Amino acid sequence: MLQNLSQYLTQTSSGADGAEDVDAAKYRLAESVHARAVADAELRDAEAAIWQIADPKPDLQTGEIWATRPKPWSQSALARHFVGSATGTEIAPSLTLYHDCPLAQLTLRQLIAAPSSPAPFILKVDVLHFEGSFLSLCLNLDDPETSDWHKDDVIRVSLQAEMETGLPIYARLNLKQGPNVLQQLAGFGFGDASHGRHTVGFDLAYAGLSQNPVEAAWVDLILEKPSMNAVTLHDVTLSRSKRADL
Repeated sequence: MLQNLSQYLTQTSSGADGAEDVDAAKYRLAESVHARAVADAELRDAEAAIWQIADPKPDLQTGEIWATRPKPWSQSALARHFVGSATGTEIAPSLTLYHDCPLAQLTLRQLIAAPSSPAPFILKVDVLHFEGSFLSLCLNLDDPETSDWHKDDVIRVSLQAEMETGLPIYARLNLKQGPNVLQQLAGFGFGDASHGRHTVGFDLAYAGLSQNPVEAAWVDLILEKPSMNAVTLHDVTLSRSKRADL
């Protein structure tokens, strides 16, 4: 490719000035290729370093019997940046984007987190013009652990986020049993705050579960009216603990 480009530049140039222009163009091109190679190498080294020092699973806290960090925050899950994606777009095998905007000017990226971040990766959502009322990231909990969830369990979802302007963010827990999908909704306490970590709890005693096992489980992270905002989701974790006897 570089040889063909050099031939093209040479053929379309004439005289001493043309030769100088070709040399300058070749130098700039070589410099750009070298810079890209260095950047790619540094990115690979940084990702390798993260995998060496970062544990993708969160530590169990007092009373917890299970905890997990979904794939978008624990491993390289997004093959590319997503721009203006339609509702129902599968961003990653465990992550689907939903919204109610006919023309959504938004981008969604997975980035390597800073060393001080609790998770190896972060998700960044940049929203410009957005006429809809919500944007939802649906996290599929593809974990056999969920089939053992019962009425005496409490499921907690913890979110660490940062945004340009505070906006309401909700978590909705969805549990499938037979033809029924049982749902519980809770709001994180961000309010007007632009950053922080908040946790919501779902007491499955009030979810309407039967004695049958949970067939599937997923969590929707719902951003309300995200227009003209940049939201960085630094970390998401889920945990299970036994509810206290009443």
